[in-house]
Amino acid sequence: MSEAFSFYSFVKSKIDVKASAAGRFLDCGCGWGRMMWQFMRAFDLDKLYGFEPNFTLATVARSLNPYVCVLSGGYTPDGSIPKDWFDLIVGWSIFSHLSREASVQWLREISEVLKPGGTGVFTTWGLRFLESLQNEQKQSEAGEEIHWYSKLCIAAAGDLNNRVAQYGRGEFVWFGNAESTFFGEAILSEPSLKQIIAERNLPLEIIGYDTASLFEDVFIVRRER
Repeated sequence: MSEAFSFYSFVKSKIDVKASAAGRFLDCGCGWGRMMWQFMRAFDLDKLYGFEPNFTLATVARSLNPYVCVLSGGYTPDGSIPKDWFDLIVGWSIFSHLSREASVQWLREISEVLKPGGTGVFTTWGLRFLESLQNEQKQSEAGEEIHWYSKLCIAAAGDLNNRVAQYGRGEFVWFGNAESTFFGEAILSEPSLKQIIAERNLPLEIIGYDTASLFEDVFIVRRER
């Protein structure tokens, strides 16, 4: 919950939440609802929405947040979210796991479900994540025990120096496993985000990209038309 409050405080510091609160809010990939809880401070309950593709988590979210509308849908966009509907959309640790193609699909969806002038705030892994894996790899090679998730990430990443070089070139960085071509560990850096927006002609303007304030990097986009 402290992580959720930090995210809420960050969003408040970067955009005019009071102005957005006159409209509708969506927590994209809401899980059980910890981010939504924070935004209850700013939005009326009838303007709060969540979207969660995992059926079990969506069920739990509805039970814990009975006054919030939790939408269900696919792991890739399937039209479940109303178009031109939301003034503010947030997503914690969603673009941290989407492949480039999945990111393209969800960025297009976000551009369609935001109202013109609406704002989206999302997190992604950043260079700090790769550097942390590099440090933990050295610890592991020295015989020290590291977190099990870090072990999986290091195994999937391959040569971490190459991943850091990819990031330095402004490329989209993603590494998954044999079971999925859509979901893994992702870094949607500012240059790679700009590239996607330009090549797909998405009506999104990047109005902020923060690499230091929170546990993950954060990007802020606004729908232009």
